[in-house]
Amino acid sequence: MVRGERRKLAVCTACGSSRVVLIQLDGDLHPMNRDGTCECGSDKFELVSWEDVERPVEEE
Repeated sequence: MVRGERRKLAVCTACGSSRVVLIQLDGDLHPMNRDGTCECGSDKFELVSWEDVERPVEEE
């Protein structure tokens, strides 16, 4: 990892698989331990926002 890069959770825009990605200094998202693509072949990812994650509803 290059100084300044960060790791975040992202999903592939083609198949929805989740991956840990490196946010490179130029803003590109690069899946860790891959050649820059998802297993489905896509190279497009979107960062996951914690607001998008469904939380279990607490029962009373």
